[in-house]
Amino acid sequence: KYDIEDGLSQVNVNTLFEDVDGFLWIGTQGGGVNRFDGKDFETYNEKDGIPGELVTAVTAGSNGNIFVGSTWGGISEFSQGRFKHYNPVFSYSGTNHILTFKGITWLASASGLFWIKDNSIVKTTEKEIQSQVINYLENDGKYLYALAYNKIFVIEPSSKALYKTINLQLPTEANIMTINKGVVYVGTKGSGIYFAKLS
Repeated sequence: KYDIEDGLSQVNVNTLFEDVDGFLWIGTQGGGVNRFDGKDFETYNEKDGIPGELVTAVTAGSNGNIFVGSTWGGISEFSQGRFKHYNPVFSYSGTNHILTFKGITWLASASGLFWIKDNSIVKTTEKEIQSQVINYLENDGKYLYALAYNKIFVIEPSSKALYKTINLQLPTEANIMTINKGVVYVGTKGSGIYFAKLS
């Protein structure tokens, strides 16, 4: 067990990610992000360039650099020992999940679906998705799946166009999902897990 006495900045952990070098990145609920090398914790917070202390998402981009998202204010990229904070020019209400797929780093946000392009944040032009809260992202090797409250938007990644919409008809909000062998499993807030065939 590791906690504050061992160097962890906060005991409420939102997300975990292991990078290619074996470092474990730990996103916390109010203590920024911690990098753990198996022995010591190093903490990064807003003064180091992360987008907020409530860290909700950590992943690696297509270039191998670490991306950190929080409940407010954009996203940050860790490169050469420091964070660079991307500030969007439009309303961006924070990052729920990050997924790098087909060479693109995608962002699930409370204000829609976004991606990183040329060191800036770009919002989808698909009207059906723009106003949706996107909670989670997944892929099946061919398409990107963006999970909203009660829908899954299937995106063709190269064109970034909406391929189709799957209506879920769940009793409570869909929160997380995974795809395995043509079946999507959806975790909800308060109503358990549901699954369905994608074909």
